[in-house]
Amino acid sequence: MRQPIIDQSRRQSLNAGLGQADSPDSVCSPINFHLLGPVIGDERFPAYAKFASLSGTVTDLFGKPLPGFLLWLRGIGTSAQSPLAVQVDGAGRFRLEELRAGEIVLETRSRPRLWASNIVLEPGEQKDVDIPLDWGTDWLLGRVVDAQGEPVSGASIIVSWKEQFRGLVSDSRRDLRSDLAGYFAASNLSAENYTLIVQAPGYQTFRGTHQLSGGAEELVIQLK
Repeated sequence: MRQPIIDQSRRQSLNAGLGQADSPDSVCSPINFHLLGPVIGDERFPAYAKFASLSGTVTDLFGKPLPGFLLWLRGIGTSAQSPLAVQVDGAGRFRLEELRAGEIVLETRSRPRLWASNIVLEPGEQKDVDIPLDWGTDWLLGRVVDAQGEPVSGASIIVSWKEQFRGLVSDSRRDLRSDLAGYFAASNLSAENYTLIVQAPGYQTFRGTHQLSGGAEELVIQLK
């Protein structure tokens, strides 16, 4: 399987001519956030041993830092807590102190939905991670048609992607609708292979994969 984070040729292509896309939750000023409050855990251990810290760099799939992202941290299971805003600074970096130990997820709250999971904080740990997200400059233009080649408007299209990076799992999901001419477009893509699910009333569900070529192309999906 392709490992896009070390794909040097494609990284150079992006840097040379495609430019930097705006992040979906762009903000201006970096802020460090601290979680305070009761800790869930074994009371035999001192309170400080139940906390952990997390720092890292948010990047695209080629290792280029993504500045200005606003992510949200939420805990899973015993580390569950109110969602915490995570501000990424101009260098793509963030740092959080006094987090409850356990499994956490970092995610966007805007479209497209991007999230990183399988991040586990041990009590007392100071973890530093890279968070690769499916955010770039590529596009996917598609058209949904019926068996006679006529456009299908209002079709639901899900464009998704998932990959594992050194234990961390990065996902993306883009929810789209076809217009009156059957067209749809997914923007700010960074990965190469995507899974598509297309549904429309009166038609069978389409499930398939598509590989981006890096050039202008139109994907035609025929529903039966």
